Amino acid sequence: MFRKRPLLLASVAALLFADSTTQSLPFSQAWSTASLITANDDWSGVPGIVGYLGDYTGNSPTGVDPQTLLADYSSSTLVDVIANQTNPNTLTAGGVAEFDGITNPTIALNGSGTADAPHILIKIATTGRTGIRVQYNVRDLDSTADNAIQQVALHYRVGDSGNFTNVSAAYVADATEASLATKVTAVDVTLPTAAENQSVVYLRIMTTNAAGSDEWVGIDDISVTGTASGPTNPTISGAASPGSVAQGQNFNLAATVAPGANPASTSYTVTADLTAIGGSANTSVPLSSGLNYALNNITVALATTTGSKSIPLTVTDDQARTGTFNVSLTVTAANPTCTTTSTISAIQGTANQSTLLAQTHTVEGTVTALKSNGFFLQGASDNNTATSDALFVFTSSTPAATPGDRLCVTGTVSEFPSSSSAVPSDFGLTQLSGSPTFFRLGTTTLPTPVLLSSSDVTPSGGLYQLEKFEGMRVQFASLVSVSPTETGGVFYAVPQGINRPFREPGIEVTLNRPSATPVGAPSFDDNPEMIRVDSDAQPGAPVLTVTSNVTINNITGVLDFSSARYTLLPDASPAPSLSSLATLTPVPVPDAFEFTIGTINLERFYDNVSDTSASDNDASFPSRRAKAARVIRDVMRLPDVIGVVEVENLNALQGLANELAAGYTPYIFEGNDPSKINVGFLVKSRVTVNSVAQVGKDTQYSPPIGSPQILNDRPPVVLSATISGNNFTVIVNHLRSLIDVSSTTTSGENPRAKRRAQAEFLANLIQNIQTTKPQEPIAVVGDFNAFQFNDGYVDVLGTVRGVPTPSTQVTLASADLVNPDLNVLVDTLPAADRYSYSFEGNAQTLDHILVNAALQQRLRRFAIGRVNADFPSAWRTDFNRTERVSDHDPAVAYFSVLPPGGRRR
Repeated sequence: MFRKRPLLLASVAALLFADSTTQSLPFSQAWSTASLITANDDWSGVPGIVGYLGDYTGNSPTGVDPQTLLADYSSSTLVDVIANQTNPNTLTAGGVAEFDGITNPTIALNGSGTADAPHILIKIATTGRTGIRVQYNVRDLDSTADNAIQQVALHYRVGDSGNFTNVSAAYVADATEASLATKVTAVDVTLPTAAENQSVVYLRIMTTNAAGSDEWVGIDDISVTGTASGPTNPTISGAASPGSVAQGQNFNLAATVAPGANPASTSYTVTADLTAIGGSANTSVPLSSGLNYALNNITVALATTTGSKSIPLTVTDDQARTGTFNVSLTVTAANPTCTTTSTISAIQGTANQSTLLAQTHTVEGTVTALKSNGFFLQGASDNNTATSDALFVFTSSTPAATPGDRLCVTGTVSEFPSSSSAVPSDFGLTQLSGSPTFFRLGTTTLPTPVLLSSSDVTPSGGLYQLEKFEGMRVQFASLVSVSPTETGGVFYAVPQGINRPFREPGIEVTLNRPSATPVGAPSFDDNPEMIRVDSDAQPGAPVLTVTSNVTINNITGVLDFSSARYTLLPDASPAPSLSSLATLTPVPVPDAFEFTIGTINLERFYDNVSDTSASDNDASFPSRRAKAARVIRDVMRLPDVIGVVEVENLNALQGLANELAAGYTPYIFEGNDPSKINVGFLVKSRVTVNSVAQVGKDTQYSPPIGSPQILNDRPPVVLSATISGNNFTVIVNHLRSLIDVSSTTTSGENPRAKRRAQAEFLANLIQNIQTTKPQEPIAVVGDFNAFQFNDGYVDVLGTVRGVPTPSTQVTLASADLVNPDLNVLVDTLPAADRYSYSFEGNAQTLDHILVNAALQQRLRRFAIGRVNADFPSAWRTDFNRTERVSDHDPAVAYFSVLPPGGRRR
């Protein structure tokens, strides 16, 4: 059921229509006073309690277990109460309601399509109290034949922000029954100690949108009490592993903290006194998970005397309370001899994964590189070029090792990711794991790197061509970057002499296929010739800032495996030399007989006004606006019509038009995207606008899973215009992204279905114009989030242009909906120029201009401005540069203003 909501922000509504005073204990509310709530959405007469609609997603899910919804939906959804109601059987709206016209008044919750998780929030203080007891009655108020499974959960949170914690003992699996309004479920639980002695604790009672017709569930006779109590200290326990260690060897230290109470501890500092074994008296023990702390690879100094040692552990909480524990350790005489059970090359073997998985082995080797969670160890060569002589030692925390150390290491052979999660199952990094131990044998020079070139890394070499070098020190005389440096210092490159790799048709061979995918769907080899370079992964290594097409000379490092690709981790020194960075390339200047249509994705182009949350407020908007204007002016050459994508609102687009000062009028319509990104137009004054309209904002579709949903997050906008007496139509689009389309679980079904439904909606829109205006020139522009070929899941562009892929070659096929067909202008460019975006090194086109036959007759040329996709992400906030205002390159199409027979050459 749906109910129109007032256009108020949740935060503003809470401020104006609620008394959020923290309530002391004991606290109770039985709703017996009818005057508590007198107007819709007004909780100001109920101190400490506020109700919320809980519309946390646009998908309207049903049957969701409220125990799993632990995010803070109160700060992002509307304050809600339907006041002064008398009949739960006839009130069909969802949310929170007050029934003061029934025999036993109460407030109640009811899920619906616009009330995904309605709830009430109670704000209390438990200062000086323990044993916080929460009681309330869950009442079935609906006596109709409806019999939905109406779940009710209780959550709590300490403090004013963050996620909630579910109280499983308070869960009511079904609070209602059919045809009766007599069922009462009493909830009586004691909160965990974390909720004790706190200045602010929130209690949240929530139901969700049930699968059937929801029923009103009363939340009545609320009582929160506690027992006065004094403070307790935190405690700590721990152990050494192994418990007996030789002088000069390493061991791991693990500790577990139990919280203090009254008030509860919320943060801790754990230290170890390692003076008994030659270490520091105040050594920090890092948090590993939950209340568990671990310090790995602690070295027992060679000068330590043998015998039993005591290592004091101390925990200090945020209340300055402490607890101590002494860990026992036996130190034995040094044994610098490494008794190996295998060689590294034997563990690696010649197969794609080790044949010694799950076995414990001791190996000897040289540390060649460090990571934050381990180190690479390279052993003696076995003179077999088919096997790697190195592997990774996974310590889970910063290792106590240095490149050049000769170590004796004992650990369990494993592959990461494991064969159960990797696709393909044997595509991973061989490592020693399982809390490995090691001791130092001495130091030595680093192994000489293996020189790799284009003969070792080829497009036809397959996924496993670098397996034989995995973990080893390698060197490339010359790599050429095929993508810019992105966040984290990562870029992609190929050996010099290899062409830039492009995204190709089909499903990546590194992904499992959905069960519905036909055998004939094409496969994409994932361009195995690419090397992923994580430039600053090694300690002290600088970020290498590159654009695409930069030559990196004499780069040396270890060959890791990460993000499903072989990854080079360059040494900190010597730094490689770089050729000159690329510079932007504008599109050609149009001549006097041409008019131009362009498109640009401006990547979350928010203004500096906060409309709904801080996330849509870009404080740097004036600088970014000026940068975007330079791109449109100097790179796109001020097209007559620009289809803009990912713009927040008219204020942002009008600001850009003003900045351009080129006679543009902005047109934009806000759609359904929760991130507030929309599509629209900038239209020059020499173009006469006949009409501009958003299409399909309220259109729904039926996904494979769940109830009907809104189809178009960013509905298309259609411009009808005239230039020099020539009518034409432009449709700007931003279709659903590729996120989750590759999932083989149910989470992939809806994204694939939505992409097909959006493509078919757009195809039908185009065909309707072609049918009603057979001679109308049409351009379809924007970010289609789709390639110009079949990706194996949904051929979006094939459907839109009227050349759909047969069902034998794609997971979700479409009928031929467009005739005559449209042309994809990127196909008019040389193959090396067919890209507008770079994803994990693969050049690809997501931003398109399509034209029908009537407009194709006037086409003179097509170009893509090189200003974004080839340039580093860090330049996005360098407002002295024009490059990288977005991660998509803009495209411009040029058309003759003269009729086809009268074109000037």
